[in-house]
Amino acid sequence: MAPSTTPSSSAQGPGWLLALLGVLVVASWPRSSRAPDRRSDTSKRVTDNSREKRHNTKTETESLPGAPAALRAPTTPPRIDSSEDKQVGLQRREWLKRLRKAGAFWIGLSSLLAHVAYTVVSRNQWREQIRATGEATKAAETAQRQLEMSERPWLKVAFTVQKPGITFTNGGMQLNIVPHIENISHSVATGVVSPMEIFRADDSNTMFKEPLKRQKHLCDNLAKTPVLHGQESTGVVIFPNDSDSSWGYGLGLSKAEVDAAKDGRIGVKGANMVGPKLLVPIVYGCVDYVYETSDRHHQTQFIFELQQVNRTSTVPARIPMVAIRANQLVKESDVVIEKYPFGGFYAY
Repeated sequence: MAPSTTPSSSAQGPGWLLALLGVLVVASWPRSSRAPDRRSDTSKRVTDNSREKRHNTKTETESLPGAPAALRAPTTPPRIDSSEDKQVGLQRREWLKRLRKAGAFWIGLSSLLAHVAYTVVSRNQWREQIRATGEATKAAETAQRQLEMSERPWLKVAFTVQKPGITFTNGGMQLNIVPHIENISHSVATGVVSPMEIFRADDSNTMFKEPLKRQKHLCDNLAKTPVLHGQESTGVVIFPNDSDSSWGYGLGLSKAEVDAAKDGRIGVKGANMVGPKLLVPIVYGCVDYVYETSDRHHQTQFIFELQQVNRTSTVPARIPMVAIRANQLVKESDVVIEKYPFGGFYAY
């Protein structure tokens, strides 16, 4: 009889091998599924390394002095560590501080220049304004003077000697003079007075200097007195184209003044020293007046000499008048009022 184990053994062999092969396939399946991941990571790292190498190579190539400009590209700035960062920050702050100081200086300088320019412009404008104001004031004063000269009163004066003329009493000389004051302008003159005085001249000093000096003292002092209007005024009123002769003045020389006179003809060499003393009386003064809108005095000043007609001269045309003879009556008709030839006639 044949053994039964032979067919069964040969039937089990192939099945066992198939089972073992299936176990190995199942066991090796996860490894094969993870293998592509490893290869992928490895290839990725290789790719990244290759790219980094190419980038570094390119950067180094571009940084070479001989590299073409077209191949150069901006590089990433190197990283600064903390100590360098602090140093840069300090330098930046110092730079900003200096910048602020410089800015403050230039701003201050600009402000100073602006103030100087403004001051100069203001000063020029002030000077121009002062000049314009001065010119306007001058023009107004000129217009005021022109109006005053054309519309204010102007007075002129003439004189006559009253009877009996020049007389001598107790060794002294006396006469009466009346001023005839006429208003020749368009306004009313108020407060009109005509003070006058007399003195004897007998040498060059009293003849040429003393009359003007005495007149100035008399009339200037009168002009300094306060201006009075209306009822407070003590002078007379003279209307336009009218005159006044209401004032009369008694003048004279004392006996001492007459006795001090020189004998003979004054100023003539070899003149007869025998006979009466010769006198040259000089009268000086002014007509002082105001008007309604005036704030100062106005005057017409005068100086004249008193002489007498020469009745004894054989050549009347040559010597028409002579000095007054002391202690001899001179009738009013023979008294000559001669204008002083060296000044003293002025009106303002």
